[in-house]
Amino acid sequence: AQDVSSGITGTVSVLGFSQGVATASRWHHHTQHRFTSFIMCSGDIAAELRNPLSTVLLRLNTVYISAEHDPLLNHKTKNEVEHVIQQLNSVRITFDGGHELHLPSVKQALSYV
Repeated sequence: AQDVSSGITGTVSVLGFSQGVATASRWHHHTQHRFTSFIMCSGDIAAELRNPLSTVLLRLNTVYISAEHDPLLNHKTKNEVEHVIQQLNSVRITFDGGHELHLPSVKQALSYV
């Protein structure tokens, strides 16, 4: 198989939604291929990369999108996520809704990456 990513230059953004945030953070941490921007939607980076926070992830331009009424983020989880996004110096976007990929927020996030 041909590695097409080796020819990519410039800004490469990845969007992870829900469990896809953890998946994308693991992939970025464990591969030689790098993206420059990470849009995280209603999820959290992989637990094993949080304490201490992966230095590879600290180099990313990050945006965190979350819903005001996401039933999957309890108080404890929200605090853990908040701690991580503060360490990442993420732009924070919130919207009134539940556990969903909110297109207007994604469009807004793209203006930051």
